[in-house]
Amino acid sequence: LGASIGSFGNVVAMRLPRRIPIGLSVSRCPACQNVIRFTDNVPILGWIILLGRCRYCRSPISVRYLFVEIAFGLMFLALYLFDMRWG
Repeated sequence: LGASIGSFGNVVAMRLPRRIPIGLSVSRCPACQNVIRFTDNVPILGWIILLGRCRYCRSPISVRYLFVEIAFGLMFLALYLFDMRWG
């Protein structure tokens, strides 16, 4: 859940400055504009499976996206564990 929220945060951070609708358009590669497959858009795993590159044009995808998803996932895990232990 946390990694998914981190992934959404990445979408918002990329689309807002470019004035791209957040929820009304599909994800595309910034370099070649091909639509990103649903399976390639899975937080953390998609980046790892594709080795940080677009499936179509092989242009690099910033490791920042991976780190944000991992960080959010770990924060949600820590909050869950804290709540289960002391909540």
